[in-house]
Amino acid sequence: MPLSTLHNIEEFISHITIPTVVCFQNSEKIIAKNIAFTSIFELRDKFFTSFFKDVLHPESESAASRFNLLFNSNGNVLNQVEESMRLLSSLGEWFWYTVSGSIYNNSDNKAQNLIIISFVRQSADMNLEKLLVESEQRFKALANASFGGIAIHDKGVIIEANQGLTAMTGFSYDELIGMDGLLLIAPTHRHLALQHIESGYEEPYEAVGIRNDKSTFPLEVQGKQIPYKGKVLRVTEFRDITQRKEYEKTITDTEVKYKQIIDFAVDGFAIGNKEGVIIEVNNRLIEISGKSRDQVLGKHLSTLFSDSMLSKRPLRFDLLNEGKTVVVEREIIRPNGEQVFVEMHSKMMPDGTYQTIVRDQTEREKAERTVRHSEKLYRSIIENIEDVYFRYDLDQYLVLLSPSGAILFGYDSVQEMLGKHLDTFWTEVDEKQRFIDIIRNEGRVRNYRATLRNRKGTIINTFISASYTTDSSGERYGVEGIIHDVTQRTRAQKSLETEQFLMRNLMDNVVDQVYFKDKGSKFIRASKNVAQRFGLKNSDEIMGKVISTSS
Repeated sequence: MPLSTLHNIEEFISHITIPTVVCFQNSEKIIAKNIAFTSIFELRDKFFTSFFKDVLHPESESAASRFNLLFNSNGNVLNQVEESMRLLSSLGEWFWYTVSGSIYNNSDNKAQNLIIISFVRQSADMNLEKLLVESEQRFKALANASFGGIAIHDKGVIIEANQGLTAMTGFSYDELIGMDGLLLIAPTHRHLALQHIESGYEEPYEAVGIRNDKSTFPLEVQGKQIPYKGKVLRVTEFRDITQRKEYEKTITDTEVKYKQIIDFAVDGFAIGNKEGVIIEVNNRLIEISGKSRDQVLGKHLSTLFSDSMLSKRPLRFDLLNEGKTVVVEREIIRPNGEQVFVEMHSKMMPDGTYQTIVRDQTEREKAERTVRHSEKLYRSIIENIEDVYFRYDLDQYLVLLSPSGAILFGYDSVQEMLGKHLDTFWTEVDEKQRFIDIIRNEGRVRNYRATLRNRKGTIINTFISASYTTDSSGERYGVEGIIHDVTQRTRAQKSLETEQFLMRNLMDNVVDQVYFKDKGSKFIRASKNVAQRFGLKNSDEIMGKVISTSS
């Protein structure tokens, strides 16, 4: 029957028992529909595309987009389409329909073709088969997107596999299908894998995988029972854990190295839990404590110290809990009674444990005691020395002086003299400069004769011995030395020289012959006329000679 008028069209589709509508191709406007269509679908708009938007399930959008190509076709390329779609009925239920569309020429209007669209509801079996196909498609898509290898097998025989398994094992998809899955497991672990398959074990376990090229790799396997195509089969995921094993080995090696470093450290090391109980120690701490490992582990940190020590210097967990680092010196009494002086650095870790580094300071304590004793002895010597000890800096300012210095130079105290320049005490500028030059050039001077002056300007005759002082790096920072006062000796020497001059003058001018001999009959003093008696010119020539005077 020609579809020439709207009346003819409506009459034509009224005889069709399946839901049917007629649309203009270009405008998509629905111009006729039968009773079967209106009894199933609710039409809210007169355009077909709007109808599709109202009733189409999202999972059928791709099918609808292909169907919509019919409206843009000129009839030469595409004049008939059939797609399976899930649509919403007027009762609010979703059903699967086979939707068919065909293009017909409109005899009344050549430019406006007609499209007749019919909807055939699919049977339950068809729907189930369709859902099964879609489920398998989704499984494959999901399996291929997985990072691991996935296989579905029936008692070990592989019936489905993903791309990940082919990439992991080196077997092609066709090679995997029908293969005994146990061949993907190294012989050493096949019995374990078979046990888990037979028992339905669903927890992950580790095994060794084997590739097509016979190379092996560490593997994690996890299986689970699933319904698949009417049967209960097992899906198994294979995870290549090579990288994880490398990480684990790196971590283990690092922990071993860390433990070795800690065990061979020169300082003691301890870790305590949140209650302060020691849960880990190194060998050095055991040596410091003088106890066995069993006597230290599991005991509170306070057991390392005596009650009197903890009373003077308690454990400061309050400061550790505030995130502070606590540094304190304590004394450990070993079981044999030995004293060990230690310095402790303690801090709370992010996990709430306490970490303590214990440094044996016994030798340092002994050294400090020796230094303190030496300093006390040194100061005692300085304070009681009769000669004058001094030290001045590189700018020639006095920085240290023994108490004898204040006495020698006529000051009330040493403090009055500290900070004074050397020029204050020297009488001769040139003499002082020679002293400075000798030290600068030779680094020291011995028994340098110097004429100094006291506070009142009185001359002090001295001998000075001095040298540079240096720090631990050898850098010079001053000069120190000893001043020996020879003023009295100088005066006595001058008196002696005067007396000897007078005696010589007397002996040379006496009329009588006068002489003195020692026990060995050597002349030790004689008048000039005695020397002349023996044919000598003066008394000096006879000194020390043995000449008989009996004649």
